Amino acid sequence: MFSAADQVSPAAVPLAVQTTVAHSNNAQLRVGLAQGPTVRIGQPAQIRVEAERSGFLVLFDVTPDGKVTPCPYIPEVAGDLSAQTFSDIWRGSALFRRLRGGGPLGGKCGTCEYRKLCGGCRARALAVSGDLLAADPSCAYEPAGDLPPLERVQDVAYGDEFAPALVWADAARMRMERIPSFVRGVVMKRVEDYARRRGRREVTVELLAEVRRALPIDFSKRQPFFVSDG
Repeated sequence: MFSAADQVSPAAVPLAVQTTVAHSNNAQLRVGLAQGPTVRIGQPAQIRVEAERSGFLVLFDVTPDGKVTPCPYIPEVAGDLSAQTFSDIWRGSALFRRLRGGGPLGGKCGTCEYRKLCGGCRARALAVSGDLLAADPSCAYEPAGDLPPLERVQDVAYGDEFAPALVWADAARMRMERIPSFVRGVVMKRVEDYARRRGRREVTVELLAEVRRALPIDFSKRQPFFVSDG
């Protein structure tokens, strides 16, 4: 686990992110942030939310011996795949529930209006202060402290169940069953959004094939259908 001495200063974080993104856009190999800052300062007074509380709402890490942790930089264990199902760990782990909002965030993260959208990097908080829910020491943003938290616009989050509004052909529904449960709801929601924009009222295998063709391999060159107006 890294220490405070390994940290990039909060003031240097925006430049580090911009440099990484520039390399990602220009390089033949994809360049990304293994543990990027969860909020990014762009133009003055403009915040771009990059992730939700360091990824543990959408990502996780599995060690070689089957232990599930919130991310590679947080050594605390949420569960053991040799003794539990992934679904039980993902949905029922006390550690994941705590990180998803079961405990108040400390310092400025706890008063920040973006706390429900971002939440700061929990790995950095743990490395520097020893407290998983402490303030993110890498964040340069200073919240006003008296603003209500902004709510997520997305109505289906990773790990949520999804109630289909369109008709799904049996074969198409079976395809969805192959998708891991913690992302299935989001995928189905985006497929239905895609179908509605094209006047479809039924999700078929042919429509799923069309959706797949609409997905570029390299998202740095073209946005996928679910974040574009197409």
